[in-house]
Amino acid sequence: SFDWVTLDSPALRPRLLVLRANGAFDILEQPSRTSDHVYKLVPWQAPHRGLEENSPYLDLMKFEPAQTSEILGPLITEQVLSDVPIFGPEKAGIADRISDALKDSVSVSA
Repeated sequence: SFDWVTLDSPALRPRLLVLRANGAFDILEQPSRTSDHVYKLVPWQAPHRGLEENSPYLDLMKFEPAQTSEILGPLITEQVLSDVPIFGPEKAGIADRISDALKDSVSVSA
């Protein structure tokens, strides 16, 4: 049996409270749909091209600073929220963490 866990922020991945057949309770987290988002944007060139310039075979695309948080936002958000407390007195300020991470990514890419 299971029930959805209500979270404070829509940015967090959905979680389920489950009762296993052995009587133990667990919290399961729905896998991310955005974790491979950026890797679908990887520039690719055939292995025989670019060798004379010593350019990498695969590399992450370089974006303009204004585009960085928009395009890399899902990946940055996943990294920031991967290990934050969501229950109890230590629970994180989710919106503040996301906002700070996106601001930092823009300043790093500039």
